[in-house]
Amino acid sequence: MDSHPVSVVRFASNAALALVVAAMVPSILLGVGPAARGWAGIVVAVALGGVAAQLVASAVWRGGLEASWDEQVQRSNVASYVFGYWAVLCVFLAFLAAVRTGAMSADAAFYWLGTPLAVGPSAYMLLAFLRGRAG
Repeated sequence: MDSHPVSVVRFASNAALALVVAAMVPSILLGVGPAARGWAGIVVAVALGGVAAQLVASAVWRGGLEASWDEQVQRSNVASYVFGYWAVLCVFLAFLAAVRTGAMSADAAFYWLGTPLAVGPSAYMLLAFLRGRAG
């Protein structure tokens, strides 16, 4: 795949966030590794690091930057937010059911609802990149 460096950095940022969440969920469910709040800090740090890396890459590789943000990538970006919206809605409904049945506290549900909000669009963009539609 011949991609602009900004596209590669965007892919790496999305992949890093997906890997952290992939490690977080089993860790929390099995009770190993950092506590839930520790994982939240790691997710935020990785997400902010990805944003910073993309800003730096955009500044360093300005030439041909338009090629890494063409109409196809823009459509994938919009689709990632639509996917993220529906992912959060589905998780919200699952958390609502868990709160109503007493399986989860409302505070925990509110706290963890931020995870799919951050990861949904990134997961979509990661798949779009691998399918050749976002890079």
